[in-house]
Amino acid sequence: MSRLLICALLLAPQSDKVSFDQKILATIPEGIMAKDIAFSRDGRQVAYRAVGAGKMYICINNTKGPDYPVISDGIRWSNSGKLAYRVINNGSSFAVVGGQPGQSFQSVGMPVFSPDGNKYAYECNRGSQNKNDSTAWAMNVNGQKGPDWASCGPAFWSGDGATVGHYVRIGKPGTAQRPFHTVDAMVIGGKMLGEFEHVSSPFFAPKGARWAYRTFTQSIWTMVVDGKSQESAPDIGDAFWSPDGQHVAYRAGDHGKYSMIIDGKKGSPYPELGDPVWSPDGKTCAFVAKADNNEGEYIVYGDRKTDVFSRVYPPVFSTDGQHMAYAARSENGKYMVILDEKRGPAEFEAVTPLQISPDGAHVTFGGQWNFRWTCVIDSGRSSLNDIIQAPIWSPDSKKVAYAGQQLAKWFVEVNYRRGEDFDEILTAPIFSSDSKKCAFGARKGNELIWVAVTVQD
Repeated sequence: MSRLLICALLLAPQSDKVSFDQKILATIPEGIMAKDIAFSRDGRQVAYRAVGAGKMYICINNTKGPDYPVISDGIRWSNSGKLAYRVINNGSSFAVVGGQPGQSFQSVGMPVFSPDGNKYAYECNRGSQNKNDSTAWAMNVNGQKGPDWASCGPAFWSGDGATVGHYVRIGKPGTAQRPFHTVDAMVIGGKMLGEFEHVSSPFFAPKGARWAYRTFTQSIWTMVVDGKSQESAPDIGDAFWSPDGQHVAYRAGDHGKYSMIIDGKKGSPYPELGDPVWSPDGKTCAFVAKADNNEGEYIVYGDRKTDVFSRVYPPVFSTDGQHMAYAARSENGKYMVILDEKRGPAEFEAVTPLQISPDGAHVTFGGQWNFRWTCVIDSGRSSLNDIIQAPIWSPDSKKVAYAGQQLAKWFVEVNYRRGEDFDEILTAPIFSSDSKKCAFGARKGNELIWVAVTVQD
């Protein structure tokens, strides 16, 4: 599972906070191009970047914001319903958060919100006076500019939302022996943590305050966890925290001998390793490993291993951590999906990310068959479509919803029942807590609609 997918699943909106009442939230005016359309997480607001008549503005529902010469690509909602975007005006840039314009700089990064959505941070650049300028960049936290640096990376928040972390470059004055140069450092909560040739971005645990990052010196990387150095090797991967924030894993090694490091303990060597995947209960760490002599792949999970296949996708776990599913390429060259070692049919050219039902008994995914896509629920299939997005289970484990496209029209299908056509589906579908309704954001013509449908059994 990719880090991006893990983050998406962790940040999925809670159904008890989402609106399940259908409503046209905005109507795009004639002559306006709507870009970066984004629904808030609760489905009660929609924002877009309006472009027309040589100007731009942000519109939230049907409320027009101020005109600007340029609004940069990308807008972002916080979990608390604040909108952030960036403006370029008369050669300077500033961020707008919750409707409030910030201080102007030569350039600013996209604001990053804390998990609760109440805080934000972004990097800002006042403009370099010369190539040896060591004070051009800073981190802006909640509208307050921090110390100056030669360069500053993007912001990351701790799981508890109390701490901002980012990497920086520090300018070193030139001497007779060495000209002006820079070194890297990690900054956690405003405190610099030593100087190195290079450092990675910080890896914060999804819960709590724990953190990790990589340092690089003289061709060797070292993982630092909570301020203490762990494994050192020529190649070290990203740190992946368990959902409860109590455990961390990463791969390390070189020249065909890689080990998974779990809570600082080095595991067995393998020719090659994928990134670690944690079960939701934090009890199992799984990863794809290359077999000896590079003859296939398999999954290691805890003290167990799966069969060897020519290709294996990273696994997914059920919400209770008791069930595991993965896709593997069979001897016929097609992919099958395996849930708790029970194999499905090997007949797909590719598959989308898998989803195990909340009760752990079923699996759903998008499967490519003859270059078309179908939603698979265990052994059942939907109709064939041009595109489908990753399907979603209802809380009662009895229904599946997915967004698909056929002949340039988008729709949401729930348990093989196709809904009405739209020009765009703009969010993943989400079920109500009682599994009786499904909601999603869509565009039909110039209308931006939060769609809510009653789900049939």
